[in-house]
Amino acid sequence: MSNHPESTSEKHDGSPASATDSIDNKGRSRSVHAIAAKGRLFRGLGGWAFEHKWEIFWGLLFAWVMARFVFPPPHDPYYIQVIERSKDDPNDDVTVKRLHQLAEQKWTLGDVPIELKIVQLQEHTDSDRQKEEAKQVAETLAHAKDTLIVIGDVPTGLTKQSLPIYMGAKPPVPYLSTTASADGLCQQCPATPFRPLLQVSPMNSNEAFSMLLWARQNQKSRCLVVTDQSPAAVDYATELANDLSNASSDALKDVSVVHEYRIGNGPPPSEEEFQAWKADCVLFAGNAGAASTLWNLIRGRNMLTVFSDGVVNSHGGRGITDLGSSYFTYAADVADVQNTVYVDDAVEIATSLLQDLNRKGGNISYRLRSLLHVENVESARDNLARIMEENSKNRTYYHCSSNPDGLCIFSGNQRANGLFHVWQQDGKMKDVDGWHQPRHSVK
Repeated sequence: MSNHPESTSEKHDGSPASATDSIDNKGRSRSVHAIAAKGRLFRGLGGWAFEHKWEIFWGLLFAWVMARFVFPPPHDPYYIQVIERSKDDPNDDVTVKRLHQLAEQKWTLGDVPIELKIVQLQEHTDSDRQKEEAKQVAETLAHAKDTLIVIGDVPTGLTKQSLPIYMGAKPPVPYLSTTASADGLCQQCPATPFRPLLQVSPMNSNEAFSMLLWARQNQKSRCLVVTDQSPAAVDYATELANDLSNASSDALKDVSVVHEYRIGNGPPPSEEEFQAWKADCVLFAGNAGAASTLWNLIRGRNMLTVFSDGVVNSHGGRGITDLGSSYFTYAADVADVQNTVYVDDAVEIATSLLQDLNRKGGNISYRLRSLLHVENVESARDNLARIMEENSKNRTYYHCSSNPDGLCIFSGNQRANGLFHVWQQDGKMKDVDGWHQPRHSVK
């Protein structure tokens, strides 16, 4: 028998510890050791990650880049936004029908699909309301994240209101104008070294030259200029009258402007005034309503009369048969008046710009974005503006449909080879100027 007393364990209160208490103590001890071990593991991993943070960063970046290559994300399209002023029934609008045909084309810029979208302005008789709507649309499109190019198929007044917004965007929105004919289309735009703007149609100065040239070819030398003073026409008529005076002083000195009569301001000219002017031709700048008033004043006076394009509507002269066998200037020949040639020109030019950017690749930032499939429309617009500036310096033409030689030539932002044709109403409208390669006339 042992002389040592039997060993027993006690709790903190002095009572004997049970076997269950011993097992709990051992479990807690193991849990503490496990937690400590995990802590040491995570501390080790954290230290390793800190020591190798750059290797981890570059590895994750490489994996992300490879994933973009193998599984490139789908791109939302960018849009060529075409602003068109609606007629009473848009379904009967020749231009809208043509735009729907053009919208069937497919374009891409790198991997980004490009689509054509029609934005229609409602036609208002209130010109201030119309201008305000044009400005609101411009604000919306200029700040949209999918507007790549804007084609403006709207008159000069609306274009002048909206252009400063497009040119003032960051970056500016490339703009192609199809019908605005003002010589100073962007006078209110922010001052920048280059504006991504092309005026596809001929200008008022081209129309003035054609009117005077036609007078000279018909052996006329003293022209009375008549301007429409109605609110819808006065700005255009005033500019065209100034261009007529300038052209007669510069290029066509043998044809003089003897007087400007402002129809709608004051009484009609007297017989004494007609005799004092000794005019053998009349050049009218304005719209159809004032043109009819003028015709009633000069009918039977044996003066060659040329009406400006404002008198001619988009349907080739319907509604102007009461002006006798007078002449009309227009920015397209009779065969093309139903073919929306300047809208077609603008779409062709937009296509050329996209092709140029795809071929040249843009700047380094644009190329990296394309490589990683993280493109945005701001970068694309900025590089299209660069392309337009390079083309302006190195190449002054684009392929187009409105000219018989298939070329639109530009000097800066303006069309350099624009031509106003001369028509005559004689049972049906026909081309009479002989200045261009004739096309087949419409019946």
